[in-house]
Amino acid sequence: MRRTIASVILAAVSLSGDGLFVGIKGLNATLSYRVKDPAQRLEARLRFPATAAVWELGYALDTPAGVLRFSFASAFTSQIRNGNDTDWKDGNKTVYSESDTALESYYAFHVDFRHQVTPNFALGTDFFYDQWQLGWSQTRQTDYTDGTETYFVGDTVDFTQQSGVAGLYGEYEATLFTLPWTFRGAILLSRQHSRDEHLLRGFYTLSDGWMTGISLGAGAVLFRHAGSEISAGISYRRLEGDTDMHYYYDYGPHYRTLPASFTTEITETVLTYRYTF
Repeated sequence: MRRTIASVILAAVSLSGDGLFVGIKGLNATLSYRVKDPAQRLEARLRFPATAAVWELGYALDTPAGVLRFSFASAFTSQIRNGNDTDWKDGNKTVYSESDTALESYYAFHVDFRHQVTPNFALGTDFFYDQWQLGWSQTRQTDYTDGTETYFVGDTVDFTQQSGVAGLYGEYEATLFTLPWTFRGAILLSRQHSRDEHLLRGFYTLSDGWMTGISLGAGAVLFRHAGSEISAGISYRRLEGDTDMHYYYDYGPHYRTLPASFTTEITETVLTYRYTF
């Protein structure tokens, strides 16, 4: 499996003035969806967790209207997580499985514009595109209807999610414990596409839909001298939305459509060094 990962979500710490910034991030995310078959009274939930450490590289450009920022990052390590699939019929659990989940690839591009409204408050907007590719393998399945347990060797599911996200945020700056802090809150709108390939069952699904959500963050400047600055921050983002899930046979036609709901949760911690020209 490919192990290339990238991340591009900016920290909550305020950056101003022309300059380069680099950072190290801890990324912890869960992508999940629920799908229902009302006619059969069936429901399923699949969870795809991801954990990675990434480095970030960005540039901040100070303009008369505000600060324009770009960033890109790539992972240097990732961790195998435990994903799961739960099935219900008439509200009763029928099948449960766990799988080794690998973040095979992740990349994103981010543009952020920030306008200082008052000395302590700023408004901004950001746009980013990201793509996640996760894989399940070594699946352990329990069927509660007959008590059987099954082990599937090798790859079992490939899941890909692509999102284009626009955000509108506000930032408040304050001094706490002698350190400059920035607190950030945002509302988000996303257009999302997903593809879920069930490698052993001969079908895949496609979904496209709108998602809404929020983002919260806080950060502090730990050290500042001349043109150098070191800061740390933490952020949380959640998006959710309803859409239709379309089922296709491998190399075959579409055969059904079911209602589904998607949720994306991402938590980041970051340590950033910035140099201002």
